[in-house]
Amino acid sequence: MKRLLVLGPLTLLLSSLPMFSQVSSPNQLDDTEARKLIQQVQNTPASKLDARLPATRLVDWLKVRLGEHAQTSWVLRYAPSDKSRQASAFPDCVEMDATISGKPSVVMLIAVGHASRLTPYLFDLAVTTGKNTDTGRPESTELNRLSDLPSFLDNLHQISGTQQ
Repeated sequence: MKRLLVLGPLTLLLSSLPMFSQVSSPNQLDDTEARKLIQQVQNTPASKLDARLPATRLVDWLKVRLGEHAQTSWVLRYAPSDKSRQASAFPDCVEMDATISGKPSVVMLIAVGHASRLTPYLFDLAVTTGKNTDTGRPESTELNRLSDLPSFLDNLHQISGTQQ
């Protein structure tokens, strides 16, 4: 049974992919606990995810970096409960989806431990920069650190500004 807590701009696309889908698991939190876990991640100092960043709450840092017009949504993604290799490599994550007017989309997955002992770390950060003209599929770039996001977005903005 799939259950989405928050429906974000990229959630429908990602929920169709097996590694991003929410699946029932014996350790699944109820909606109230899941919302608390998402809030804990949002309130985590950005510096806990990347030492190069300030101790500002993650949600506030993202607001500044993505811009006031960015539409964001947050959802809890559970690790696949099967025994596949894919399942063992994908932890429970809080996912942030952002769409930025006139800019790319950003998907960030923050791996979490148990709700009682939050141990977040950046699991994945991808920026969708457009569509491949040959395949029509989205093109995305994986970033290694959260601190890489501002300069990456600035460079994209400069490139698109010079092409117009």
